[in-house]
Amino acid sequence: MTPLAYQGRELKKGAGPRHRFLIQIVAGFSYRLTRYTIEKTAHKRPEPQTFPLSGAAVDVLKGWWKQQGEPKVDLVFPSPVTGKRMAPTAMQKPWAAVRKSGGLPNDLQLYTLRHNFASQLVMAGADLLAVSKLMAHADIQTTIAHYAHLAPDHKRDIVEAFARRAPRLSTETIVAAEAQDVSNREFLEDVHVAKS
Repeated sequence: MTPLAYQGRELKKGAGPRHRFLIQIVAGFSYRLTRYTIEKTAHKRPEPQTFPLSGAAVDVLKGWWKQQGEPKVDLVFPSPVTGKRMAPTAMQKPWAAVRKSGGLPNDLQLYTLRHNFASQLVMAGADLLAVSKLMAHADIQTTIAHYAHLAPDHKRDIVEAFARRAPRLSTETIVAAEAQDVSNREFLEDVHVAKS
């Protein structure tokens, strides 16, 4: 469950990560360089999509891999029955046990972790385009419709960030600019009158 929570992946997408990515992690690759690739999405895009792993997710996955005896099989979470990709419903019973042990409501869905991931990103100040890409939304309007309300001060924050980076203008500079503007307007009015 933890890797899903850290990455905002839904179960049918999270059920198929491959060990070759974990082997890269264990071999000493920086988690910033390691990518988790989803082979198919719900929209059946022809190309795989790539998502960065957080350090916390890498740690959990490395621990899982070692706990499983460093298996050589390709799937990280294979079906214990078939050894192939888990069915989308495979996590229903474990999720029910997590809800029960955590005192969580029975109607809390595993998919809620995905919404929580996006919500937490937006509330932490992540831009909506980045969140949209991390959620693999085909259209940013989906992200805006579901999560923009969580950042009501986003436009103001952007303007403030710009103001912090912009050079400070002294009162003398502003007065001089206004005087130049008045002078330019008077010049243009004189030119207009001369042409008439």
